Amino acid sequence: MKLMKTLTMAVLATGLAACVVTKQEEVLQGTISATEVNFVDLHFLATTEHADSPAAEGINNLFDGDKGSKFLSVHKSAWVVFDTQKPKVLTSYQITSAGDAPGRDPKEWTLEASNDGTHWTTIDTRSEQAFSGRSVTNKYLIVGNTVKYSQYRYNFTQTKVTTWGDTYLQIAELELQGITNEPVAQFSASATKVKFDQEVSFKDESPNSPTEWLWTFEDATPATSNERNPKVVFNKPGGHDVTLTVKNKFGTHTKLKKRFVVSYDPANPWQGFHYPKVILAHTDTDSEGFKRVNRIVPDLTAAINEVSLEVCKYLYRNITEVPEFDTVTFQYNWSDVLAARGGSGKNMQLYFSTRYLQYALANEQDDAVKYEIYGVFWHELVHGYQSQPETVKDVYAPGHDYYAFLEGVADLVRIRGRHHLTRSPDTGRINRKTQVNDRYLSGYTTTGFFLNWITDNYDPEFAYKFNQSPLKIKPWSFKAAIKDILNEDVDELWNKYTVYVDQYNKKHPNKRLELPQWKEKPKALINKE
Repeated sequence: MKLMKTLTMAVLATGLAACVVTKQEEVLQGTISATEVNFVDLHFLATTEHADSPAAEGINNLFDGDKGSKFLSVHKSAWVVFDTQKPKVLTSYQITSAGDAPGRDPKEWTLEASNDGTHWTTIDTRSEQAFSGRSVTNKYLIVGNTVKYSQYRYNFTQTKVTTWGDTYLQIAELELQGITNEPVAQFSASATKVKFDQEVSFKDESPNSPTEWLWTFEDATPATSNERNPKVVFNKPGGHDVTLTVKNKFGTHTKLKKRFVVSYDPANPWQGFHYPKVILAHTDTDSEGFKRVNRIVPDLTAAINEVSLEVCKYLYRNITEVPEFDTVTFQYNWSDVLAARGGSGKNMQLYFSTRYLQYALANEQDDAVKYEIYGVFWHELVHGYQSQPETVKDVYAPGHDYYAFLEGVADLVRIRGRHHLTRSPDTGRINRKTQVNDRYLSGYTTTGFFLNWITDNYDPEFAYKFNQSPLKIKPWSFKAAIKDILNEDVDELWNKYTVYVDQYNKKHPNKRLELPQWKEKPKALINKE
């Protein structure tokens, strides 16, 4: 945030010619202050042209401060109106590209302004715009505008067909900066991840010289405060909301930070675990596969909550380390893809194929079907909560560190949770492209069982440490992580592991689950119909 030490005559003259001298004198005398702020931090309303964005990719994502989420319009053009409620001078704005699909970036737009929503004045026009990468922010200065407006309308257009054959438009973040005298509630804390009953100091960082403060702290002592920089102790484990309202003679502003401080009890580190809201969005509710699984696992919310807590216990040590999600959207669909994890930001999405349930598990008993469903939950929810490595090339394909970490850790936790009993260790398969055995970079159960063997033989906390390793090792690789955690060479460990697998397979029958070709209806089922 840029603080303005003085205001020039040009800015002060904005729509207020009769008051220029008075306002300038007040500024020079120090009786008022004006700051360039992000209008998104103030009270505003936002609307868009079309109402058919996907449920998790609506207009609010443009202003949530999360580059991982995005606004998606299934049209090549869309307008977005940002209503500041009170007229303000816009000096610049920033647009952040979404994390995927560069073909959907806006390529051109006009920016219009109004005070009545009927008469619009064009104040900026852009064409042939480009972003240097994903989640990249471009800043644009408004040249020549000195008028206060309350509404700003962006008319965005993307001009090319994407590699998926669509002409959708998407943007991660939109920020508007300008001059205002209103107070803007902003604050920080000495710590936001703390032990139970640890004192936390809060600091007011609100621009434009507020003269009054009202703090509200959830589950804390004190519960409220009028001090500018209070000290607080939170009384129970969990996430705690913090609210600050500030006031000066130009207005009042309130800032709420949900679950801003998370505190934990060392004696009970999982008390207060945050369960996201589960949203059911099934696209198949008619198939026999859906009807069966709905009977076997009738309470999906309870199942997802149960597994979420259990997988986090392997990946983290207490609730303060866990990435939190606002929602988990779960969908049964009739698909060729068995299961998948998607979503962005604080909204996780899980998909499960009812076609797989109907055909691949047709001859299995209900308890076996339930066991397989829970196993998939374990794997996919690990994807939601696990760390994300930054490798030399983040290639999601067998033979690459990025892929092997994501799928290997997901199956490691599934194995540790005893939801692997239909599978057994192996030493990898030949890569179709390279014709080389991918070994520990094979992903899924191959990597998972290798990491499980390391856990059993070298470090019982290996799952936690391995999941933490991407936070400090950049670029990340199996070799670097294993060396850092165990001071061992991963290739030498793999050679020892292959000896173990050979001995294991001589003693045990191969329990790897061999699924039928479930994408096509099995002949046995056709004959029964």
